[in-house]
Amino acid sequence: MLTAIVPAYNEERTVASVATALLDSRAFDDVVVVDDGSSDGTVEQARRSGASVYRMPQNGGKGEAMRTGVELAPGDVGFFDADLVGFGPEHARAMVDIYERGYDQVCAMRDYEPTHNLAELVLQRSITGERIVRRWILDELGDTCWRGFNIETALNYICDTRGGRTCCFVSPGVTHTHKNIKRGLWAGRWQNLKMFSRMWRAQRMLEATGGAACEAP
Repeated sequence: MLTAIVPAYNEERTVASVATALLDSRAFDDVVVVDDGSSDGTVEQARRSGASVYRMPQNGGKGEAMRTGVELAPGDVGFFDADLVGFGPEHARAMVDIYERGYDQVCAMRDYEPTHNLAELVLQRSITGERIVRRWILDELGDTCWRGFNIETALNYICDTRGGRTCCFVSPGVTHTHKNIKRGLWAGRWQNLKMFSRMWRAQRMLEATGGAACEAP
């Protein structure tokens, strides 16, 4: 069983197109949008797409929405951000095709100009929201790794240190709505700074605890 999970918070403009692309790919047994307490029309748009929708009672952060989706899924999962632009059924099928070749984690990077794409593949695998992950990796994550921006860092660490195989590639034509647009220039930059700082701290804690935790208790 392979379930596509779309964590979403105030993404009414794009969530339906992402969910529709996943459904049209026919590559997943179920497509679940986990609404993280949105205050806009995210839930209504997600339901119109035909996806299954689970609404969390309050905003708990992306990691908590992802964990909720995992708890609803019976097997392996694919995670997809709700703010993707240019994402189509062919992109979802490409990821599943690689997953079916036996990879434990498949990471799809966004498509920018060639130099940026190379930098993403080398340096930024940790932050992509589009990935398929086998259940054994998810089952090894500690509770603190489901918080904030810890999750992608933890997925990479567990897969890499436990002998898993990861495949990363660029999804042609796929980008996303930048934080600078959502929150404004300076607020978006501050959010990015906090994200990278949180990821760095999570990596250090994972190394110190052998993968057991991403934050101190």
